[in-house]
Amino acid sequence: MGKIGYQNGLEAARQRMKKLDPGGFNATGTGAWDKYFATLRTLVYDHDAAITVGPAPPPPPIEPDKYAKVAPRVAYADGGSDARYCLKDFPDGKDDVAHYDSNGLCTDGRRSDGPALTGAKNIDGREYCSLPTFGDPKLNTGSWYI
Repeated sequence: MGKIGYQNGLEAARQRMKKLDPGGFNATGTGAWDKYFATLRTLVYDHDAAITVGPAPPPPPIEPDKYAKVAPRVAYADGGSDARYCLKDFPDGKDDVAHYDSNGLCTDGRRSDGPALTGAKNIDGREYCSLPTFGDPKLNTGSWYI
C-alpha cells in the first residue's frame, strides 16, 4: 500500500461532523470528535512516515549481441525500381538480417523500404558502394549496427 498523503479527507470529515454533531467539539480541542480526528491524523502521518520509497532500479544494460550488422541502404525504391544495398562488407550476399543478389537487391524481402540519399532511378551506372550513405563517412565503413 502506498502513502495516504495530505489529501486524506480528514479535514473534510471533521468539518462535516462539526455540522452533524457540534457538541463533540470544543474550543480547547478536547471534545470526543477532536480526539478522534487527532488520532486519525496521527495514524495517517505515522503510516506515511513508515513507507520509504527508494530510487528506481537501474535499467538493464544493453547487450551488444542483440544488435544486427546490416548492409547500408544506398538507394531507395523509386517508382518501381527497388532499393539497393552496398555489399562490400558482405561478399557472401547476406548480412545478419537478409540475403541479397549480386545487384544489391534484397531477395527475401526482410529489409523494409526506408531512407537513402539517392533514388534507385538516379544511380546512373555508378557502383552501389560509391553512393552516399547516412552518417559520418569516417565511421560508416559500409555497414552498421541496428
